[in-house]
Amino acid sequence: MGKPENSFERHKPRQPFDIDYSRRDFLGTMGKTSVLGAVALSTASGLALLTNTQTAHAQEFKVLREVDAKFLGAILPAIITQAAAEKDIAVHLTSFDRMLTPVSADPLGRIRQMIDLVTGFTTRVPMTGTLTDWPELSVEQIDRILESWRNSAFELPRTVAGVMTQLTATAWYMVPEHQLAIGYPGPPKKIVE
Repeated sequence: MGKPENSFERHKPRQPFDIDYSRRDFLGTMGKTSVLGAVALSTASGLALLTNTQTAHAQEFKVLREVDAKFLGAILPAIITQAAAEKDIAVHLTSFDRMLTPVSADPLGRIRQMIDLVTGFTTRVPMTGTLTDWPELSVEQIDRILESWRNSAFELPRTVAGVMTQLTATAWYMVPEHQLAIGYPGPPKKIVE
């Protein structure tokens, strides 16, 4: 009659590609994947730093670099309504710069790393799927890129989309005219000053 089956084996669903991995095989595979992921990320970061040489501040800003201003100006119409954003890009960038001025070096460095990641040619192409630079992309293309980042299976694109959306919206609503439009009294004075 053969070996009696336990209830787990009898009710275990079989998958089309059911592979019998041991715990050791699984941990070994995960370790190799982690090492490969770390190598890929560090290589991509190094390439972004080497190819993105624009570290000087834009003339009209204290903190924003020219590459930051181009990127933020390009994504603004996709995050805020297009009609409102296009007429106020300079005002928004000034607000963004004012918001980042008191930020300490560590968070500011992380924001710049994110912007470098999505603007450097060698890392922008895999992140966006296009060779076109941010200012030349249409609002619809940028919206699709941001949406794909938000729905990505990977944490990095989701993080970049979330941070850029939150920072952009915060800078937008720090402009007094935009606050009045929604009845918001504005942030506390100690934050703005």
